[in-house]
Formats: sequence, structure tokens, C-alpha cells
Amino acid sequence: MGEHCELVIQSPSDDSFLAESVPNFEADFHAVLTAEQAGYYRSRYAAFEYVLNQILGI
Repeated sequence: MGEHCELVIQSPSDDSFLAESVPNFEADFHAVLTAEQAGYYRSRYAAFEYVLNQILGI
């Protein structure tokens, strides 16, 4: 998984939840971004802007 593209997780959860669950996927993720890191919970456009900024620098 992730051989042809960079995999990114954008999760509506907090860091501690993903710290336990991401290793179970057995994939090499380019980035794992959480609502806790972004400071936005629920489906807000600002959370997607955070991902674009972190991954693409825009």
C-alpha cells in the first residue's frame, strides 16, 4: 500500500487514538494528521485547509 502515491490520514480524532491504531494498518503513511493537531473538530473546511497546508504547503 502506498507504493504509487503518498498516503495521508486526516482523522477527526485525537493523537492518542491514532497512535494506537495506525500501526495496525501496516502501511507507510506520509503523514497522519488529526483534529487535535489542526485545532478543529467535526467536518469543518478549516480542517481540510490544515491538511493542504501541511502536505502541499498551500
